[in-house]
Amino acid sequence: MKKILRDNPYIYYDPLSTGAVTFKNYFSKPNYWFNWYYVIDSIDGASTDIFKYMNKKLIEMARNHQGLIVFNWETEGFNPFKYFKVIKHNCDLYSIPYTSIIYVTSNLLDPVNCSNYFKKSHNKFMILPYLHFIMKNKRMLHREHDWQDNININVYWKTFVNDFSNTYNNKIYSNLSRRNRIHRVYANYILSKSDIFDYGLLSQDNLDELTTIELREKVFSVSNESREDIESDIRQWSSTLPYTLDRTDFNENWGVDCPGKTVFNSEISNQVLFQIINETLIDDYSIFISEKTANSIVNFEPFVIYGNRYINKTLKDYGFLLFEELFDYSFDAVENPYLRFQALIKMITPIVHKLQNLSRKEKMNVRLSLRDKLVHNFKLLATYDPTTSKLQ
Repeated sequence: MKKILRDNPYIYYDPLSTGAVTFKNYFSKPNYWFNWYYVIDSIDGASTDIFKYMNKKLIEMARNHQGLIVFNWETEGFNPFKYFKVIKHNCDLYSIPYTSIIYVTSNLLDPVNCSNYFKKSHNKFMILPYLHFIMKNKRMLHREHDWQDNININVYWKTFVNDFSNTYNNKIYSNLSRRNRIHRVYANYILSKSDIFDYGLLSQDNLDELTTIELREKVFSVSNESREDIESDIRQWSSTLPYTLDRTDFNENWGVDCPGKTVFNSEISNQVLFQIINETLIDDYSIFISEKTANSIVNFEPFVIYGNRYINKTLKDYGFLLFEELFDYSFDAVENPYLRFQALIKMITPIVHKLQNLSRKEKMNVRLSLRDKLVHNFKLLATYDPTTSKLQ
């Protein structure tokens, strides 16, 4: 076969990604040819010709319903519409039917996004959503811990209990932020002003001037305070930063890239009873579950997720169990993302105070008493099979 892809700034051939390896037999058909491409975020506009860099035989086979072009956007859950526009333009330009395109994604709303983009027509791209970071953590778990499907789950649970018993430091929750996405900065700012601040472990980088201004505007949009008072509070708060826990380098993505023992951030997880997971996105066009949630599952850690609207419900729809004996997840439905976090804090505040009044042993027993759900979620991650997913 001739060269699959010519050098270009927009897409690259991606045969060894988690998705490509996972779905290597998923699209197999006699006399069919398909290739995986990763779309780079530097596409100039909807009229960018990206197909001209592809193998001409693949283009011809896709045009004649004998080949599939698979675009892979599995590592982020961003708004997909600019990619839909570019791919549709190229299909029209090269007379390729839309149904010859498969769009693999971690944005679990993309089937709805695609349907809306094509005005509910059946003539549209095929969308394959899957939990990429659940699958990635599964692969890491199998590799790092010599996982076998028939291994006794009690081995993992006992290891966790031992580490938790030795590490737990009487804190109730963690709220972690590496990259200064504005909703995470907002979350830490609100927590810093709350009466449960001292009971948690927080990480937060310093703020630059643009982030400070953006935070002020977000706080003002959902507050009755004046901009001047808000700005004064934020300036005072930023003077106390950074909050550091295990790492001081906020540029390195330790949750994904750190090798070995700390790959799942268990050192922090074992110091608290639950995590407020600050997920990657909060917009209305995505539901994206990243390594942050997957790490909590591997660490037998209860959680509430602050992210896209209905993200907790969506995780439950995939079979994972929420901790409804502890938390009221109704905040998940609040439309405004900043009011959604306020609702989350209002919900957990009395819970944190109640837990704080317990002895260390009683606190630990709260997390350990959730064993059945924690083990269920761990098992589901460790055996997750996205190839049962259906093209939509």
